[in-house]
Amino acid sequence: MSLIYAFAVAAQMGAGIYLLVSRHVMRILFGVVLLSTAANLLIFVAGGLQFTAPPVIE
Repeated sequence: MSLIYAFAVAAQMGAGIYLLVSRHVMRILFGVVLLSTAANLLIFVAGGLQFTAPPVIE
């Protein structure tokens, strides 16, 4: 399952970088948004996603 998330992070990072090197302002903004969501997903994957664990740490 984490392999799927790794491919998703790689695809989002690649698309974000591709849009970031464009000259259009909207594409640059979409690139920044994609990079930020990819970074968040990378943090979740690195922390180990567990669907059975409670979302709040006590």
